[in-house]
Amino acid sequence: MLRIVGLTGVQFWKDEIQGAIAIQEHPDNQLINIELMEASPLNRQDNTQRKYTGFRKNLLCFAASQSFSFGYDGYIGLSVKKKN
Repeated sequence: MLRIVGLTGVQFWKDEIQGAIAIQEHPDNQLINIELMEASPLNRQDNTQRKYTGFRKNLLCFAASQSFSFGYDGYIGLSVKKKN
């Protein structure tokens, strides 16, 4: 089952999604695969006036924590995003 999770700000911008991740459990490989991971345009590295930093790291940590909760010892996989 594909799960999509959005992260919001802690103190400010609580109603705005700052980053999102789509993860899927792969029991045969005993890992959680990250199908898609994005920071909002306001938080991208090339934005000099970004609101938050480190959202990608937080999203990776979330995926690893989900892997631990499923008993996969923190193993995660990444699907490469392709340009058309």
